[in-house]
Formats: sequence, structure tokens, C-alpha cells
Amino acid sequence: PPPITTFNPTATNFTAQWAQSMVDLGATYAVYVAKHGCGFTTWPTRSALPGAGFVYNYSIQYSSYKGDIVGDFVRDARARGIRPGFYYSVVSNAFLRVSGGQVEPSQPVKPPQARVTQAQYEEIVLQQLTELWTNYGDLEEIWFDGGYQTDLKANLTALLVKLQPNAVAFNGFGAAPNPIRWCGTEAGQADYPNWSTGTTKGGDPDSPDWCPAEVDTTLQNNGQWFYN
Repeated sequence: PPPITTFNPTATNFTAQWAQSMVDLGATYAVYVAKHGCGFTTWPTRSALPGAGFVYNYSIQYSSYKGDIVGDFVRDARARGIRPGFYYSVVSNAFLRVSGGQVEPSQPVKPPQARVTQAQYEEIVLQQLTELWTNYGDLEEIWFDGGYQTDLKANLTALLVKLQPNAVAFNGFGAAPNPIRWCGTEAGQADYPNWSTGTTKGGDPDSPDWCPAEVDTTLQNNGQWFYN
């Protein structure tokens, strides 16, 4: 993952600009990436493993930017009638050497990475999701990009039912009461036909599983998610 010093936004009021752009677009809800695969949290997490002497320090409060972008996003979105949701990658965390939901113990630890066990990683995930699902009010949507690991299914379900029972959960089938699925493309439109039942790319008209597809698209042409 990149050094924490690379996170140094200089603009002000940018979450309000985002929210206004959503209004101008005609959006009614928006999902913010609270933590992507690198592991950096854009809210000041307090997650820690006291018994192991570990504090999760790959987080915004340890950068030069002192604030809570998650909180600012929620505030400015709601102020404009946009219903907020959060993307949180459960199965990827480069800071803790996690890929596919599994800690890779054979991989060398390189700055700024930290060493944890699988059980410790899963505890961190639950702590951070508890923060996100508790501290920012009701959420429209929760994104599990890449799904979730089986070991966490029971705990994720219990946490969702307790803290965010009305949120829809992208890639949450089997763990969430209100799951939706990926349509199989990031082109901004789904293939036809596309059924709201079933868990495959185009759905299945004969499936008893209600799991509508959501269509996402990238910010720029040629599949670019970020400024490049």
C-alpha cells in the first residue's frame, strides 16, 4: 500500500461539491468508498487489538489531513436529499496483507504493512464495520466488493440485522437480509434479459432467490475508476 503521507488533500468543502454533483446528475443515493483494498480508512477508526498491542494506524487521523471524510460525506449528502451508503472491502486489505479474504503469512511485511493473524484480521473487520454501521445513521446501501469470506458470514449477518436491517447489501447474498448482486459489467447497462431473481450475472427466472442486479459504471472511459 502507498505511504500514508501520500494522502494529503488540500481542497476544502469537497464533499459538498460531490453531493451537489450528485444532485445535478439526478442521483437519489450514493455509495462512498470508506475503505478500499489498500486498507486506508477515511474515517478515524479506533479499531485495535489491545491484547496484541496493535492499533490500526493506517487511517486518516494519522495522515496530515485531520478530519472525517466519511462523516462529511454523509452530512453533505443528506443535506441535499441524497441517501448515503458505504463501500467497505472485506476481502482485501494490503495494509494487513489480506487477499481474497485471507491473510498471506508467507508474504514479507513491508512498510507501512502490519502483521496479524486471520482471526485478528476478522476481528478488525467487525470492529470497523461496527463503527461504520453505528456512527453514521441509517444507510441506503452497503457494498461488499468481492463478497465476503465464509468464516465471517454468521457474524456479518448478525451485525447487519442488528445495526443496518434496512440497508441493501451489494454482493451480500447469503449474509444479508436485503441482498443485491452485480450485473456482470461496469459499462453502465446490464445485459438483456436480466431477472431480479437468481444470483448469476443475468439472474434466473426460475430461481426462488430474490436478488436484483445493480448496474455500476466507472468514472472515466476505458474502465478507469480513478484520475489517471
